[in-house]
Amino acid sequence: MRWDNLQNIVYVPVIALALLLLTGGYFMPDIRRAMIYQPRADRIEVAMEELAGHQRGMLHAKGKFLAFDASEAPPNLKALGVNLANWPSEDFLFDAAVQPNKHLRLRALPRPDAVRDMRVEARMYVADISPRGAVTSRGWNP
Repeated sequence: MRWDNLQNIVYVPVIALALLLLTGGYFMPDIRRAMIYQPRADRIEVAMEELAGHQRGMLHAKGKFLAFDASEAPPNLKALGVNLANWPSEDFLFDAAVQPNKHLRLRALPRPDAVRDMRVEARMYVADISPRGAVTSRGWNP
């Protein structure tokens, strides 16, 4: 066997592997979004809908929303009747603030370590509940 054939035997798999790595690197953001980010985003949307429902229940029962910041979230979520066993608090912090127009703004803020470890995207989910209990706006920002 000649030296040229041995070189070809080595170069062809190396070039094929390089092309495979380049292709994987090109599609990695889409793969990460579909397999990691989107399931967690869907879970947050469901959790925020549940939280909005509990806040509406609090509004009808007590006549006011329960506002809390991220550091006070676990006891206040428990007071609202949220099941914390399956609550997505490992990747997000939650807060609820009454706005000057008497609307309640619910936010799911990504934890810095979750963003750093690329478990979630660096964006927050915001829902706005009117004083009558209707969800007036919701979505990811930015």
